Order: sequence, then structure tokens, then C-alpha cells
Amino acid sequence: MNFLKRFLITFLVLGFYFSGLAIAEASATDEYLFNTVEEIENEVVKMEEDSTSSDEEKRKFLFENSNPKALKKYIEDLMVEVENAMQDLSNDVEFNTESPLNVSKDSIKLPNGGMVKATVTDSADASTGNIMPMEYVTKGFGDRRYTATYKVYHVAYPDTTLKLVNRYNISKSGLKMTSVGTGGTYAVFPTTVNPKSDRITDKYAQKEGWDINGQADYVVTVGGYNGIGLVTKTYTIRSTIKLVDLYSSSAYVLQKRTIDK
Repeated sequence: MNFLKRFLITFLVLGFYFSGLAIAEASATDEYLFNTVEEIENEVVKMEEDSTSSDEEKRKFLFENSNPKALKKYIEDLMVEVENAMQDLSNDVEFNTESPLNVSKDSIKLPNGGMVKATVTDSADASTGNIMPMEYVTKGFGDRRYTATYKVYHVAYPDTTLKLVNRYNISKSGLKMTSVGTGGTYAVFPTTVNPKSDRITDKYAQKEGWDINGQADYVVTVGGYNGIGLVTKTYTIRSTIKLVDLYSSSAYVLQKRTIDK
């Protein structure tokens, strides 16, 4: 009899305990409008079609009304999509350096809205003050600037730009990398980007078929409005400028950029 009584009491206590957990979990879920990755994805699609609110308003609404765990998973999946798009856009570009300005642009739409754009420019660089830019059209030799840019446009991944600026010189001796920088890199709150380092990894290309290289590292954090970062990733952009043909007053180069995660 005592055993049966203790069993019933234990059963009732455990029943109340698990019922309380279920109620607490349901209450926690009810705090948010979007509790699953699928619900967040559906809301982002609606936001992409909405032209009445600013991106900042959409972003704030999404972050404040999404379950943190679901939002973190959504951002992680989104960052994988962004990384894949960046890598798909890392193609080779050939430029004739007799031209004062060369531009190559490409873009990829993300599956659930948004876009990643890649831009490559190679231009006569007058920043040193050695020569007027128009003289590069005929002379070819001189200082040039090769810039690789990746831009992300997405409601949940605020406009983020990663930029690697390579300054190099063309002469009868071949190619020489003179500096590498990250100027123009930025992100929109609540996303932050911190360029950690930039460096020249191969300075001279003195023969046809040789190349010069630079790289920079970037730490990107997609954060919530409570000041806590949701997801942090480190990216590395690498540049390659290959001397294909060296002429008497100009050079033909192949340029490539890659992005690693």
C-alpha cells in the first residue's frame, strides 16, 4: 500500500514537472513571431518584395522578432550561400595594360533573396604623381592599381564590402607589387567587418609566366541588435597578377582573385 502511494505521488510530481517544462517552452516560443528557419526565410522573401520600408527597418524587425537559435541557423546557412557565391565569382580576368581603365563585373543571386556582386578594376594609378594618367594609354609602363571587390546585398546580411587594393608597377624588368591595402572595406550595422592584415606574398615577376601576389584577411560578424554577434567568419582574399607577355612599352597580364573561408 505504501509502495502504491509513493508511486502515485512520484507519478503526479513528474507529470507536473514535465507539464511545466512544456508550458515554459511554449511560452518561450510564443515570444517570437518567427520560430523556425523556414518562417524566417518566408519573411525575408516578403521583405525583399516590400518597397515601403527601409532595409534598416526590415532588418531590425526581423532580428528582434526571430527566435535566436533559428536566426543563428539561418545566418549560418546564409553565410555558406554567400561564401559559395564569392568563390563562384572568383574567375580569371585578362587585361591589356595599354588601356587606362579596365572593368569586369559579375553577380550571383542568392537562393532566398539578395545578391553577391564581384567587381575587378585595373587602372592607371596616378597617386604617385610620376606620370599623368593619359600617358599610360601609349606608354603602358608605369604604376597601376588592381582592385578586387566583393559586395553582399541582403536584408539579414547588411550591405558588406570586402576590398583588396593592389598597387603594382610595370617596367622593362617586369612586374613589381608595391603595396597591398583594404581601403574601401566596410559593413552596415549590425554587421561589422574588421580587416585584420594585408601583405605582399610575392613581390616580383621578372619573366613571362611569373606572377606577383597579395592577400588580406577580414573578420565579418553578423550581429543582432542586442550587441551580441550571431555568427563570425574570417575570409582571405588573394590576388594574382601574372605576366603573360612583356612588350617594348606595355605588358599583357592575367589577373585572378580568390576568396577563402
